[in-house]
Amino acid sequence: MLQLAALAPEVRKNGVQHLYIVGDQLQPYQVPESGARVQLPVWEKAQDTFQRLFLPPALNQASRPPITVEIVNSTDNPDLALLAAENLAWYGFEPTISDEQVEIQEQTTIEYYAQNLKGSFDWLLSWIIDKPAYSIELVTESTYDYNYQIVLGTEYSACRPQLFAPQIFLEQE
Repeated sequence: MLQLAALAPEVRKNGVQHLYIVGDQLQPYQVPESGARVQLPVWEKAQDTFQRLFLPPALNQASRPPITVEIVNSTDNPDLALLAAENLAWYGFEPTISDEQVEIQEQTTIEYYAQNLKGSFDWLLSWIIDKPAYSIELVTESTYDYNYQIVLGTEYSACRPQLFAPQIFLEQE
């Protein structure tokens, strides 16, 4: 559901269409009990419109693979990774918490494994983790099982002010 919710603001780009029943596809009718005047569809003439209603959009980002994030907890608080995963999932990322035991570090680091940041939603991830987007390290010469790896540092706080959340319905990419 969260992945679908994250896509909701992008419906226009996903090929969602407005369908109308107009003209000879409608016939006027007066309801005998109330006298209300309404329009009834002429099913034979509106059939194409109704068929299009049940077709999936031509362009659909729901078929795009999810953006996966591995979370490595390098703090002394085991709950921070869970909180980070919740925040990421809320905004449509697919988080996995690593079992890897690492040394405690102060600063959170973010690595993105791809040739460029196009389609990475780095602007959103950087807000969720409270790090500037320019601090995301692009790793181009390696393949990795996840799109992102986040190593949580002791300065990480899972509390984010929803009032200042990025407007995900705006064109960001």
